[in-house]
Amino acid sequence: MFSQNRFLYILLACIFCVYVRALPLAFALDDIFLIQNNTLLHTDPLRLLLGDLWAGDETVPQSSFFRPLFLLSVLLDLTVTERPWMFHLQNIFWHMAATWMLYQLLIRWLSVSQSLFAAGIFAFHPLQSEVVVWISARNDSMAAFFAFSGLWLYSQKRWSLSKSLLGILCVSSALLSKESTLFLPVMVWVVAPNSKRYRFLESGFAVGLVLALRRYLEISVISPAEAHWNLFWDNVYAIVWGDFARIILPWPMCATRPLAWDSLLPQDWLMGAVILVMTIWLCRDREARVGIIAAILVFLPTLWPTILNGMHGDRYLYLPMAGLAMAMAKVFPWKKWMIVIFLGWIAVIQLRIPNWDGDRALWSSMYAQKPSSFSAVSLAHIFYNEKRYTEAAVLYQEGYSAKIPYIAGCSSYIESVFKITNPQITMEAGEWVLERGCSLSGVMGGVFAVSLIVDKQWSSAAEMAQISPFDPTKRMDLVRAALAFREGNWLRYMEIRSSWSSGTSFDQQLQVLMKEDFNVSRLPLQLD
Repeated sequence: MFSQNRFLYILLACIFCVYVRALPLAFALDDIFLIQNNTLLHTDPLRLLLGDLWAGDETVPQSSFFRPLFLLSVLLDLTVTERPWMFHLQNIFWHMAATWMLYQLLIRWLSVSQSLFAAGIFAFHPLQSEVVVWISARNDSMAAFFAFSGLWLYSQKRWSLSKSLLGILCVSSALLSKESTLFLPVMVWVVAPNSKRYRFLESGFAVGLVLALRRYLEISVISPAEAHWNLFWDNVYAIVWGDFARIILPWPMCATRPLAWDSLLPQDWLMGAVILVMTIWLCRDREARVGIIAAILVFLPTLWPTILNGMHGDRYLYLPMAGLAMAMAKVFPWKKWMIVIFLGWIAVIQLRIPNWDGDRALWSSMYAQKPSSFSAVSLAHIFYNEKRYTEAAVLYQEGYSAKIPYIAGCSSYIESVFKITNPQITMEAGEWVLERGCSLSGVMGGVFAVSLIVDKQWSSAAEMAQISPFDPTKRMDLVRAALAFREGNWLRYMEIRSSWSSGTSFDQQLQVLMKEDFNVSRLPLQLD
């Protein structure tokens, strides 16, 4: 048995060796919210498993994603350690398992060499690296494993009750891992050697069970905003053609491609055309046609989250790559020179892996490789959190100045400007970002009001204190205390001061804010 499958085992060992560099990487992007800061994983895991994927983050509304098996795998990691290496290790194993199961499935229609070729394409194409290296994208490799397992079962000639139950389990598990396997029963119909209608209905029953469970748990499907619908239809060509092009040119790395800033370069148009022509040519072969159909069926459901969030990513091509790999391996015979292609892919993967070492590395790479309003502002957030206010302010301004600005972090931009310049420039920057599309937030209003106090524009500061929303940073409380002090409204001043954690700290901050206008001796009573 080992001799028969020795090349498959070598392939799996190579997968581990290629991705072992991912083990020391930190959490990145959604990992922070779904894993690192998700308190429900420790306090109420059952609520998490039976709820929306983002139930652990109160700042995120219902996402309509129900992926309990992914969360269950995260809980399994946590039984070992909370450090990221364990999560990355399980990601690698799921990719190895999906590759192994794909080979077992394809061997039913292709030769051993063709099946190994297809498994190699699936395992080492650089577009697959996002799912392997990004912990939160593990649901794709899990869904792939269960989908391939279900198709392997339903493609057998002999049928039994045990296989029937396992088939239902695999199909439902695939859908409980990720929604992109929704059309799995259609693929069952295509691959089933006999009793197609029965096996189609049986796998459809598994899908129905999951949908019924979602309804019972009140996990509804959110309707996209009209603006996102319009954005999608305006950019659908860039989504499809861009994905075609990235099959040949999987660079730059792209954790997420916001539709508003996604653009096609001349080489993208050319490579997309090459893949389109190749796909049409591959469809002449029956088995290759089955692979192309399968790729389309698992790609179509990914358009829904693309519409919902206005973003697209490499992970959406993980499952479709299996169908495309099958088609290519069936038509293109393996040649020894093709090892150069695989070595090139492995080199690209090695270049991509360090890009996922935390949010700082990720957004720095995104901005360097494909600068846009989105990547500039996203990197600015990182600099702001690191208190590197000059770099943050410059990048925020770059993002807001773009033809299509990415309006996010407006208050952080104003705070950065306030910390590195003077009140006058802060006010000018605030007026500019409001013109660019920012909304007046409580934090922004607090910074404005403080700037006005420092600049001794008392009446404007009082007006801002009236119209500004709630400021969680409590700057507005200092402003109101300064106004009360100047007006001699001692009851109001003492009321605000008493709500502060330390009266001495309060006086010191007010002294810095008002400078010579603040004199404790003016108070009608002695303060400790």
